[in-house]
Amino acid sequence: MPRFRYRVRDQEGKSSTGIVEAPNKTTAFKLLSEKFDIVTDLDPIKSSNRLLGLLSRGGFGSEDRLLFTEQLAEMLDNGVSLNSALSLILAEDEENVVRNGVVSEILTSVTEGMSLSASLKKHPRYFDPLYLALVAAGEAAGKMPLMLRRLADFGQAREKMRRQVRGALVYPGIVLGVATVLVGVLVLFGIPRVESVYREMGTNLPPLTRLFVHLATILSTNLLLLLTTLVLLGWGIRHALMQPRLYGALNTTISNLPIISTLIRNIRMARFCRTLGTLYSSAVPLGEALDLVANAMDSAPQTTLVRNVKSRVENGEPLATALRQCGGFAPMLVGMIAAGQETGALDRTLDRLAEMYESKVESGIQVLLSVLEPALVVFVGIVIGGLVIVIGMPFLNIASHFGG
Repeated sequence: MPRFRYRVRDQEGKSSTGIVEAPNKTTAFKLLSEKFDIVTDLDPIKSSNRLLGLLSRGGFGSEDRLLFTEQLAEMLDNGVSLNSALSLILAEDEENVVRNGVVSEILTSVTEGMSLSASLKKHPRYFDPLYLALVAAGEAAGKMPLMLRRLADFGQAREKMRRQVRGALVYPGIVLGVATVLVGVLVLFGIPRVESVYREMGTNLPPLTRLFVHLATILSTNLLLLLTTLVLLGWGIRHALMQPRLYGALNTTISNLPIISTLIRNIRMARFCRTLGTLYSSAVPLGEALDLVANAMDSAPQTTLVRNVKSRVENGEPLATALRQCGGFAPMLVGMIAAGQETGALDRTLDRLAEMYESKVESGIQVLLSVLEPALVVFVGIVIGGLVIVIGMPFLNIASHFGG
């Protein structure tokens, strides 16, 4: 029977999600309308082929974890026991083997008497220390639904920023990919054919054209070797980037590029404020929170910087003073945090700062795209146009010869 994923809302504005089985969408809507006040979303789940379903949904990535967190928060907030909530989540999507395996093991651990945080800790690949710390804080305070909602909000903000950054790379990637394919086709297949035409005509090729013809001949006759070399080169680059020193050097170089440097700095400040704000508002001790924030940073210098701030805070300095003394933080950010500490509203201040920096990231991405798009078009035009001119130069010589 067809299955539909739904999102509903009650009179108090609380929303919940789930899956319902029904012969068609109309029947599914009627069934939900009888149980809930407002049905906001109702979409069919496409699963016509089990193998395709396993391939496309056979994981437990960040979006799966976010959905898991939202559903668990919703059920616990509505009075459903932890065991029952996990059982319902497990029964919801039978096709995702990896996800169900993780949830099943968590359910088994909880049933055996372990806490949720301890059960999640057995799966470090899917639940990082930050996630575990917030769940543990929720258990200690007896506010698990609230903590899970904060985790879900934090995950949504992080996913939104990640999608924005990835989206900024889509257009350049497509343009460069198309340009690479066109150049490859011209070099491997176009130039050798044109060269045979010139040879039949007895035309003397210009030096630059002769160089390209020679290069194209080598590449086209050693295509398998070329592909093997590219695969090995890609593997080598990926392996090299896994080395901390090389990755750190590349990260530092990219971070200092014009335009990009400002964008990366705003991304890091948004991550710092959002992560610290979420932890602090969840009653995680400031020293422990800063340690988790340090682990969440994406570069060794930033990690070291936050750890230095942590050391100063543990030695008795206020957070704003520690940030000012360590450097690397904008005076405006330090000033707002100082004001937040004085008024006892540090968590709200950090949230506002995170929203401000996330807005700067969004506008920075738009500026970057506005610069990249015309630059890429010009670059691709120069490359392909130059290649066409090099190939066509002998034709121009022949035409001028006949014209003379």
